[in-house]
Amino acid sequence: MAGTVDAASRLTGPVVVEAGARVIRSRIEGPALVGAGSVVEDSRIGPYTSLGRDCVLRRAGLADSIALDGVTVDRVGGVHGSLIGRAARIGPGDGRHRLLVGDDTRVEVAA
Repeated sequence: MAGTVDAASRLTGPVVVEAGARVIRSRIEGPALVGAGSVVEDSRIGPYTSLGRDCVLRRAGLADSIALDGVTVDRVGGVHGSLIGRAARIGPGDGRHRLLVGDDTRVEVAA
């Protein structure tokens, strides 16, 4: 536990919070990793989730997923079973699906 976790947050199971990372009013269920310099605020993470360095999660939910360095997830819950590429930004939209999809990608959308 090299980062900071406030008193309003709850961590259960094996959780690593690296140097410079901050966890604020959030719940993290391990196994989970919060990378150096990341901010997790009013969010829920895990289990089986890893955040890279300098990520930002605000009012978000992420489980069974890997977010690479520099990812931002803002006001989006229920993200699971996902691999999120470097510097990707995930946020609320207008109710329609907008996808920026790279090579050899698989996308699953609820009907």
